[in-house]
Amino acid sequence: MERVREGDRDAFRALYDRHIGAVVRYATGFLGSAARAEELGQDVFVQVYRARERWEPRARFTTWLYTIAHNRCLNELRRFDYRGRTESLEGQDGEPLDFPDSTAAQGDERVSANELRERLR
Repeated sequence: MERVREGDRDAFRALYDRHIGAVVRYATGFLGSAARAEELGQDVFVQVYRARERWEPRARFTTWLYTIAHNRCLNELRRFDYRGRTESLEGQDGEPLDFPDSTAAQGDERVSANELRERLR
């Protein structure tokens, strides 16, 4: 992180590669959405890069990183999208909406199941 603070982009790439998976897993557990967690992980590292000059090596880098990730997750939960908004079960024409086969595994569900399997292992 000291090299990143000095503007070394290769060091930032290495830092990103090393920690992005863990940040995304943390955010997925927090938010319950792997897709949104991936976006949030990107946002966390943008914030890390922008705040690189303010980082102080007094504490571990991961403590600082997870503080940023935690705060971003809290902000995400405060957004309107997570406040239990409801939608009509009818389309604009008043006809009922067609729902996909509820027995088919969805992409997010498969990713979550795989992540859970890995954690349990």
